[in-house]
Amino acid sequence: MDDSYIFFDKSFRDNLLKKIGRPEEKLEFSKILDNIRLSFEKAKPVFSGFLDPIKTTKFMRTLDNAGFGYIAAYGGYDDSERKMIGVSPFDAQMNFPISVIDIICSGYGKSLTHRDFLGAMMGLGVSRFNIGDIVISSDGAKALVSDKIAGYIADNLVKTANVGVKAVVKDAKDVFFPLVARAEKTIFAPSPRLDAIISAAFGLSRSSSRDKKRVSKTLVNWLPADDLSKTANENDIITVRGLGRAEVKKITRKKDGYAVTVIVY
Repeated sequence: MDDSYIFFDKSFRDNLLKKIGRPEEKLEFSKILDNIRLSFEKAKPVFSGFLDPIKTTKFMRTLDNAGFGYIAAYGGYDDSERKMIGVSPFDAQMNFPISVIDIICSGYGKSLTHRDFLGAMMGLGVSRFNIGDIVISSDGAKALVSDKIAGYIADNLVKTANVGVKAVVKDAKDVFFPLVARAEKTIFAPSPRLDAIISAAFGLSRSSSRDKKRVSKTLVNWLPADDLSKTANENDIITVRGLGRAEVKKITRKKDGYAVTVIVY
């Protein structure tokens, strides 16, 4: 019997769900486990709705540790934050059901925000799970959405925050998303601790980087960082809300501390 069928065993499923703490996350993760079963029953890939980075990381890590190999997360472009999780019974590339809604404002004079565009789409009755990233542009926005809801949004979205808009469905492969500006630099830190690297990467004092409010805004690999005294690892992605992200590329021991190569964006 295929090892993947162990995912259909109730006790194995229950043990996986125990690794997910919050009740609402358990419900969403349970749906992904249902997708695994459905994928094998129908012999085709099955996809979740869009998930935030914290849930995506937590769910992918749990499935990876459980040994299920044919999973992937994608949000429509390389720098996307909200992603779908796809599961497949085959070791093959999955075509994620993601479309782009190109929203063009017909009037000027008011600067529309991410919240404005999100609110307008959800005001049509569209679930947040069907909406991925919303990338603001000079004349409107580009919204990543589930294929199944794209036509409905395009037909019904005519106004955003009292500004007239035109919405057109496009294939995600045909839309250019500008790359996020990145700066690679080598910083020097007295230790490889998270607080030391955050301090050097973002120009903060060491005490400021350890401040309780700062800690509450810090994520490591999209998961909350509850202890900034822990050692950072190469390939960690450190997010500090309000400041940006630092991707740790290389940590080198020096005589008087550590040289850390980071990409800040």
